[in-house]
Amino acid sequence: MAISILLSFSFESLQYLLAIGATDITDLITNSLGALLGISFYYLLIKVFSKAKVDLILTISFTILLILTIIFIRQSIVLGTVRV
Repeated sequence: MAISILLSFSFESLQYLLAIGATDITDLITNSLGALLGISFYYLLIKVFSKAKVDLILTISFTILLILTIIFIRQSIVLGTVRV
């Protein structure tokens, strides 16, 4: 949990120092709460299912999400809605 707070704080600090994006304390709070919920959900799933099964399902799920994200970004670039 502390790592997620530190990482979020680092990103917010970099946004402020580099003057990119908007720096806001609510980002830090929501990112930390999201990490807490994610970690809690993971431990809850491990209690219900085996750790190996949960890890496999999460790996497959995040791989699919990554592929869909890449396809979405590629389509946005091809259609000209996002400039690189």
